[in-house]
Amino acid sequence: MRWLSAPLIGVLLVLLTGTWSAPAMAQQELARCAVPTHITQARRIVTQAGQLLSDAVVDLPDSLPLAWRNEQVRLRYEIDVSVCSGLISASLSLFRVGAPFMASSNGVSLSSLLTRRQFSPKASSSDTTRDETPTVFNGRIPALLAIPLGTRTVRVDLMSLPYIPMGLSFVRVGPTNLLMPRATADLMQVVGYADAVAGVMLVLALMCLVLWLQRRHDRGFLWMTLACTSWSVRALAYFDSNVSLPPMWFEQLNAYNVLLTALCLCAATLSTMAPRPGARTLAAPDWRLRPRQIMLFVFAS
Repeated sequence: MRWLSAPLIGVLLVLLTGTWSAPAMAQQELARCAVPTHITQARRIVTQAGQLLSDAVVDLPDSLPLAWRNEQVRLRYEIDVSVCSGLISASLSLFRVGAPFMASSNGVSLSSLLTRRQFSPKASSSDTTRDETPTVFNGRIPALLAIPLGTRTVRVDLMSLPYIPMGLSFVRVGPTNLLMPRATADLMQVVGYADAVAGVMLVLALMCLVLWLQRRHDRGFLWMTLACTSWSVRALAYFDSNVSLPPMWFEQLNAYNVLLTALCLCAATLSTMAPRPGARTLAAPDWRLRPRQIMLFVFAS
């Protein structure tokens, strides 16, 4: 029976070595993701009408040629997040993306931690990282995406033509508790007080509407109502984290909304400058006593 002692001892040594090395490897894996890591490269795949135009690893932020900035070209990025694959509370921070985008890993759509909250005590980590329906995010607004445990690659698909000559700008991956304060600060830096400004413009629109209802012949108040309302709608939709409309419609809405606001503002200005029928011409009228010009001055300010 002595000949069995050597193999048994070898097997026991292997088992003990594996038992001791597994926790050490796990600790090394967690130590790699102890602090946020700035991702400097990503794989970019460019297609047009089903044909592959480019498939290469690019430096971030990447520069897009003018020929790729049209609605026929599809851009897709694959970001390597394997450095935090062993962390249960890892997140991916995207400061700015060149167009409305969708993010997924292993075919599962990711959700933003800045817009969604889970207060249920029975909610698991997978419930906070997966959406039942894919979410289209606004590329102009910083996003903090929760990464499921074991994720090694995150896929980012741009859903429309880029509005800036780049696809991805600054990308970071790391623990959620360290990335959340920075992502919140970035969100306030980009969005600022857009909601408050939209509320102020809606109040001005309501005031102009009340004045126009009292003086129906004065079209200047009506044009100012439309201008303030249009600008408020743009502020609320433009600075929202999610895109509710089709991505191409959302991008066109911004341009047409600005055009509509400018036209209404020009119409209000011309209506203010136009002489009233039958009114006598007065020398040097005080514009501060005229409510239309007061509204126009507040809007311009």
